[in-house]
Amino acid sequence: LYSTLALRGFFPKSQLDDISAQLNNLRSFIYSQKNAFLANFRIISFWRSGEKRIKQLENLYQSCIVDKVNGDQLKNENEILKKQLGIEAPKGKKMVLAKVIDAYAGVMRLEKPTEKINIPENAYIIKEKVLIGKVKKTENDYITVLLPTNNEFKQVATTQTTSAKGIVTGNFLTGISFDKVLIDQKLDTGDKIISWPEQYLIGEIDKTEKKDQELFQKATVRPSIDYYQLSEVFIVL
Repeated sequence: LYSTLALRGFFPKSQLDDISAQLNNLRSFIYSQKNAFLANFRIISFWRSGEKRIKQLENLYQSCIVDKVNGDQLKNENEILKKQLGIEAPKGKKMVLAKVIDAYAGVMRLEKPTEKINIPENAYIIKEKVLIGKVKKTENDYITVLLPTNNEFKQVATTQTTSAKGIVTGNFLTGISFDKVLIDQKLDTGDKIISWPEQYLIGEIDKTEKKDQELFQKATVRPSIDYYQLSEVFIVL
């Protein structure tokens, strides 16, 4: 283009070469400014992204602090309540307070403690040294507990006075049964039934059933507590 313009006499070729050089310099400057702008834009975007992430981490940190404070407060409240009730956790175990949502037909539901802990299946639920039940499963919002009156409930137990051993099972019709007790062991009405090996009170013998020709005998057990009137219990971990 510049050569054509020069040949036609519009501009001297030297002047056109100078204009071309200036245009090339201007083009290089524009490209360099464009690249600088893009680099700065990336820096700004990265900074804003980093600022957002820092804010998220700050919120998470504050949340962790709140959880820790709440956990410490709950732990202190649990310890105070345990002392007031005269309850001591078994050696090597700890107890966590849980509120009762409801209880019906041999099942109790508990609110999950705010403290982030793992609650295993079959963990003991107690109240004033009385066995309330055992954990069946943990859901997102609550814990399902099998009461001793539930047909699925099973617990090895012994009588307090005669040391007769058997299995405590639930029965929706009769309440609680103390079953599979060897026929030669002694069962007395009024004797207390204690879980074994953990020593939690379950109830006391209300009625015995024994037939000499059978290998085992059994008894009906009267619960030591009304499961359906409780508002708080302890989970043994």
